[in-house]
Amino acid sequence: MSFIKLSDVATTANSLMQILAVPARPAAPTLAVVQISEPGGTGSMWGTTAAMEYCSAEDGVWVNCTAQVVRRLEPGSYYVRYKATDKSFTGHEALVVINPYVPAATDAVVYVTGPDVVYNTAGSTATYTISVKDMPPVTGIELEFEVSGDFLRGKEFTSDEFNFFGAGNYDSPIYWRSVDGVNWIGKVSLLRMSGAGASGDMDLLTMTFDVVEGAFGIADVRLRYIQMSYQGSWIFPDIVQDVVTTQFVPGYSRYDVNRDGVVDLNDITYALMYIMTGVGDPEWEEAMHMDFNGDGIIDIEDLILILANYTVPYYS
Repeated sequence: MSFIKLSDVATTANSLMQILAVPARPAAPTLAVVQISEPGGTGSMWGTTAAMEYCSAEDGVWVNCTAQVVRRLEPGSYYVRYKATDKSFTGHEALVVINPYVPAATDAVVYVTGPDVVYNTAGSTATYTISVKDMPPVTGIELEFEVSGDFLRGKEFTSDEFNFFGAGNYDSPIYWRSVDGVNWIGKVSLLRMSGAGASGDMDLLTMTFDVVEGAFGIADVRLRYIQMSYQGSWIFPDIVQDVVTTQFVPGYSRYDVNRDGVVDLNDITYALMYIMTGVGDPEWEEAMHMDFNGDGIIDIEDLILILANYTVPYYS
């Protein structure tokens, strides 16, 4: 840009030309954008420097960049440019768009199975399974389930295709927290430690519980949520059966052979109907539950064991 002072014709001539160099506006910066990968998450942009500033297209307020990355960006449009200095104007603006999170599509369906009825005797257990169909190659899983502590106490948890990841509590791979002192929520993190992701139809988690002795009634085991890591994003399979309702009813002593709730003379009488019945006999299938010592025949030794447990009611 050139400037001269024009003459006044009568007394002065035109001044010498003054040249003012006007620098070009800096180019828009080149940035890398990380989109939102999970519900409730935020995005970020990488490649910023302290010489830059950014603003939301919604409010237009410019904010100084202080590091190589700007984090916690909500969904929306942002402008980024180099700041003005005493030697340059503000730069051209780069547009950065943070998209709302959209779960990846999946055909996977998840369901919970378990017993409808448990006969509660001493040492009873109940096993529930969380399974999946049509799962894509998944490398990690997070899920939560809820159980009643009045009926069930965690015993063993296994997964055929995944490893438990992270620390549990109460000597368990599960992280437990109480809802109300009675119901408990278990959080599980599963990770595929080697090779490609696991896919197809499979049991994701098998849960075996000790049944609280003497607990009778109805209780639920419920899958609260499940998410799967697939190609760097979380996917959310459809849960087609999220709860199993189990009825816990009184069991019987194994010596209550007629199942009337008490071990007494009636059980001796019942067992005598099958005395000397052995493996291969036509009535063996009816009698085999009275072979307490496992020698393949109903004999005096089995009657003695009934007598030894005489008058033992219900779940002993």
